[in-house]
Amino acid sequence: MMTIRDLERRFTAVEALQLFKEMFSQLKETQLATPFWEDDLEVCVPYNKYDRWRNLPLHFTKTWAIYTEEHLIPLMTKFLRWLCRREWIYHTVVYIRG
Repeated sequence: MMTIRDLERRFTAVEALQLFKEMFSQLKETQLATPFWEDDLEVCVPYNKYDRWRNLPLHFTKTWAIYTEEHLIPLMTKFLRWLCRREWIYHTVVYIRG
């Protein structure tokens, strides 16, 4: 929720820390000892296409589903991503926004 596009729903740092502490307190020692890195992680999957929820327990995903962002990416964002695939356009956008 700290990076959600809808600013009204975005967590403050204090709210995010509170949520983290609440979630952390619900974890068991065995869960805390489990490595979080997946050996089969597809490194080249774009962040907006990677399914972060796929290996989580169903009860967890149902509980926290309200904190997920809608998968609707604004058309202008899609257009800029498409444009920025070209290196010179990417550097131009970075320069203009910088």
